Amino acid sequence: MDDYYQVLGADPADSQERIKRCFRHRAKELHPDLTVLDDDQSETRMRLLLDAYRVLGDRERRSEYDRLHAHTLRRHRFDYRSFLRSRADPVSLAKLVLYDLMRSRDREALATFGQLESRIGSDLASLLDYDDFMDCAYLLAEALERDGEYDKACEYYLRVYHAEAARPYFRHFIAEVVERMRDVACFKMAGAASPVDSVRRIEELIDLNLSDRESAFFCKRIAEIYTDAGNLQAARRYLQRALRLDGGLAGVKKLKERVGLRDPVMQA
Repeated sequence: MDDYYQVLGADPADSQERIKRCFRHRAKELHPDLTVLDDDQSETRMRLLLDAYRVLGDRERRSEYDRLHAHTLRRHRFDYRSFLRSRADPVSLAKLVLYDLMRSRDREALATFGQLESRIGSDLASLLDYDDFMDCAYLLAEALERDGEYDKACEYYLRVYHAEAARPYFRHFIAEVVERMRDVACFKMAGAASPVDSVRRIEELIDLNLSDRESAFFCKRIAEIYTDAGNLQAARRYLQRALRLDGGLAGVKKLKERVGLRDPVMQA
């Protein structure tokens, strides 16, 4: 009996959306321009792939398949994770990072990602197809944030944002990516990173030109960071910039007093 999960390169715990992505990935591998199989082999594998997706891509059929073949599948299941670990090439390791992130195995995923970084840097985009890279980069950013690696989390949130701008994938969901970047750069990094690193990440948000109101908030936050660090000259400069962007910016009265700014709009 063919294991439809193995045919798709999927796992019984995968979501329906993940099943769909696995099917798309396998179908691309059988494209005539990419496969070295002869026509008969390719046609046979594609027919099997379509059969697997017709079953697992439908919730009711998948549930019935799981019920009828549970015992056989337990005995013959292909261990995709062990397969990826045994290969240990960069592409397999990148796929292993995504595999573990999809299953909330943050510790294992981050450890594998660390191995990749030490070998080739952090260019996951060159190792995964676009859909998998976008999923992996976002889930990786979340895992890094949970692990307190705020600077690197910002890096990956930002990479997702720029990739989305060039080629939409998350679409309306990108607003949540922006909110995550905002929270990490403006607040979580404050107690865990140097003022220089915090300011650098917030300036990257300013460069996104989200809106004058958002940019004003970011400039105000930088002014607060510089004030706490004792750099009042830089703090005044950013507070002036914030007020030029949003003259009605809230919560600046005490900050103006701290930096000695009476009329930030008029000052150069």
